[in-house]
Amino acid sequence: MIACFMKASLSRIRPFLYLLVCLPFSGFAQIQIEDFTSHWAFPYARAELKWNRDSDYYTILDPKTQKLIQKRTQDQTEIRVLADLSSQNLPQIQDYTFSRDQRKILLITQKKSIYRYSFTAKYYLYDLDSKSLEPLSSEPQSYATFSPDGEKVAYVQNNNLFYYLIKEQKTIQITTDGEKNKIINGSGDWVHEEEFELVRAFSWSPDSQYLVFHRFDETRVKEFTMLLWGTKEQLYPQHYTFKYPKAGEENAKVSLHLYHLPSQQTRPIVLPISAESYYPKVAWTKQAHILSVRCLNRLQNTLQLFHIDILKDSAILVLEERSDTYVDITFCKELFYLKDQKHFIISSERSGYKHLYLYRVNGDLVRPLTRGKWELIDMIGVNETPKKPWIYYLSTEKGYLERRLYRVNIEGKRKTLLSKEKGVVRVHMSKDGKHYIESFSSQQKPPTIRLFGSDGKKIRTLISNEAYIKTVQTYNLVEKEFFSFPASDGQKLHGYFFKPKNFSKKNKYPLLLYQYSGPGTQNVLNEWGGHPSYYWHQFLVQQGFVVAVVDTRGGGGRGVGFKKATYGQMGKLELEDLIQAGQYLRSLSFVDENKLGIWGWSYGGYMSALALMAGNEIFTHAISVAPVSSWRFYDTIYTERYMGLPQQNPEGYDNYSPLSHVEKLKGNFLLIHGTADDNVHFQHALVLQAALVQANKPFSTQYYTNETHSLAQSRTHLFYRIFKFLQEE
Repeated sequence: MIACFMKASLSRIRPFLYLLVCLPFSGFAQIQIEDFTSHWAFPYARAELKWNRDSDYYTILDPKTQKLIQKRTQDQTEIRVLADLSSQNLPQIQDYTFSRDQRKILLITQKKSIYRYSFTAKYYLYDLDSKSLEPLSSEPQSYATFSPDGEKVAYVQNNNLFYYLIKEQKTIQITTDGEKNKIINGSGDWVHEEEFELVRAFSWSPDSQYLVFHRFDETRVKEFTMLLWGTKEQLYPQHYTFKYPKAGEENAKVSLHLYHLPSQQTRPIVLPISAESYYPKVAWTKQAHILSVRCLNRLQNTLQLFHIDILKDSAILVLEERSDTYVDITFCKELFYLKDQKHFIISSERSGYKHLYLYRVNGDLVRPLTRGKWELIDMIGVNETPKKPWIYYLSTEKGYLERRLYRVNIEGKRKTLLSKEKGVVRVHMSKDGKHYIESFSSQQKPPTIRLFGSDGKKIRTLISNEAYIKTVQTYNLVEKEFFSFPASDGQKLHGYFFKPKNFSKKNKYPLLLYQYSGPGTQNVLNEWGGHPSYYWHQFLVQQGFVVAVVDTRGGGGRGVGFKKATYGQMGKLELEDLIQAGQYLRSLSFVDENKLGIWGWSYGGYMSALALMAGNEIFTHAISVAPVSSWRFYDTIYTERYMGLPQQNPEGYDNYSPLSHVEKLKGNFLLIHGTADDNVHFQHALVLQAALVQANKPFSTQYYTNETHSLAQSRTHLFYRIFKFLQEE
């Protein structure tokens, strides 16, 4: 996915909630550039909370003492140390998971990232009863997962799948053909990880008798090589080579396999679908012998849901959905099988808006559970305790800028608004559906963390962030000021300003416009902050800039027509909207027409470059961070979802590539990229640079050695460089 530089990191992590607690700040009332990069870019510390199987309790890891603290949900005075690991001489514990009976714990240490989500780590198995501790393996592993019976742990190591028998202290190797850049068993390849968040590609059957897993044969996938430059002592750069399928090129051959533990036999799962299909989500239903597989064809305009009876070795197609553009199951969240083993809930955009539907397991539609001209954002969970279970979801029903929590019963009735304050909520629900924790904020109120029962009644405030609110006042942060303007087709588009404290309409201010503009995204929300650049924007405001943020057509939260309007021609409508936004901003009396800049990262970097070229009479400056310069250079799954194949849509790929518009460049252009970007390759910047040189166009560059897409190690220099560019050019 072309990422809105780290925006998604908080909202997509589902196993536990990151509670927000204020860091202490010191310094000046004005944000200094060093203040901003060392503190403000990440203003909250993070504490991990995990619900127990029975949500009457939850557990928190104290990272300083290495203790697992268990608290009673209803009575906070009941606190006990579940496990004191301080005397175990362990490396810093970074995460942990419980067995189902919660008597064993997998501890994750020495975590080392591979790509965006994938990692290796050193796992330790801790027994709460015996207080024994043992490493899972002598080498690092990935994605270690307890079996439902708590007697086994499966994991991936060196592209092969293993499981460990806890009582016997014995390791069984399931696959043996795993090899870097050839065969992957049990974890996703680069493109499936990035675009479907398919990282752990194996799962246990409910009876712990089977493991289903993906196998990726990357043999025929073309390789991409990055140079890692090392230190001054390293005479030659290191070549880092990995498999990366670019649009229109060959993908890995993906297959599903079923391993039977008692017989130690593996067999393939055969489905009546194209060899080029994707399997973005494989899960077990509530029946131990029925497997659920969602498949997408390569163009991603046909979704098929199969139920596989592993005892009969049969596959039944229970649901099929087609689209003239694409079927959006980007993160595959909304599919839930009920305990009655007769029904499941799934989301669909068939009505023109994303909603939830109840089906029988044979594929018969029972009823829609939600409906209306508004968008379901996320299905949060299900409370199956009542006779008529409750379904919890976030939606835009109170407006495009809002995210509110609702519940509705299994009959699609008694819909109830649970979050009544205007703003944005993010919710983490216990697995049993009896409790949830809500992070609430609005553009006027920093986040507060509150604990609720399933009926929506608040139990208590966990974190009020009062100290943070005082810090906000000390640093003179300004509030969002929302505005709207019409797109070229008359649709209303939304944005907001940050204006200096002493703002006067009589003055002229330099203005910097931020946008991301990618499919299905949204930056303009009634929430606090809302973007990792929030504090950077506040810094600019304190230096006398006005900052604006806008969303273009193609964004999320407003239905299929709005989101999928850019299909097959990414860049076209977004460019029209950014030019329209620029014209609107130029019309305002307080905007200095000679200092109207635009910036963005990734997809936003792509649009910034395009806007300064094709919108050269509007914008005077553009900062393009890690931009796409041609969709032909980007990966199969993302690009083909929104553009089709380049062989079938060459004009769509080329007409709105910045490479096709370099002759039009006017104004001041700053191109920024990391040389070790595995996502949007450094190739994009170098090819764009060559085209600009060939066109004899002046521009500035800033390249960061060995940095990835997030430029995480160079933020201080990065933002200082942008600031100086805006000041001096």
